[in-house]
Amino acid sequence: MLSFDPSDAKLAPIYSNRSASFLKLSKVTQALTDAEKCVELKPDWDKAHFRKAAALEAKLKVQAAKAASDAAKA
Repeated sequence: MLSFDPSDAKLAPIYSNRSASFLKLSKVTQALTDAEKCVELKPDWDKAHFRKAAALEAKLKVQAAKAASDAAKA
């Protein structure tokens, strides 16, 4: 059986890619959930913040999307 630690930062790309996939399928809530987990695992990774901003933008939460985008630039 495969086992892993769900808090392992190495899983951030998995959550990032799944977030992008959910967004393409218009499953915005799931995309945001995975993007937020990605940010939690790797808060210093710009792509994590980009995924969160994209999901928030799709939910029409423009101010929150801008804040997530700005976090990536910091």
